[in-house]
Amino acid sequence: MLRELLALLSEGKTFSYEDIAERLHTTPEAITARLDFLHRRGYLRKVCAVKHCGKRCAGCPIGNAAPLNVPAIWEAVIR
Repeated sequence: MLRELLALLSEGKTFSYEDIAERLHTTPEAITARLDFLHRRGYLRKVCAVKHCGKRCAGCPIGNAAPLNVPAIWEAVIR
């Protein structure tokens, strides 16, 4: 499922956790866990979805413990 998730995120489109879960036949919670895993391994980076906030999500007080509704975008890191 990790490869499928990375392939989906590499499409350059925006998906909600629910959209991704539906496409991959799993739950939003499972997607959250996999996104966090891929982020820790360096395959993804989190980008703030709020325009002009001026901070990286790692420096945002809500970025590190992001619930499902935090405005952030995951980007695949090209290796």
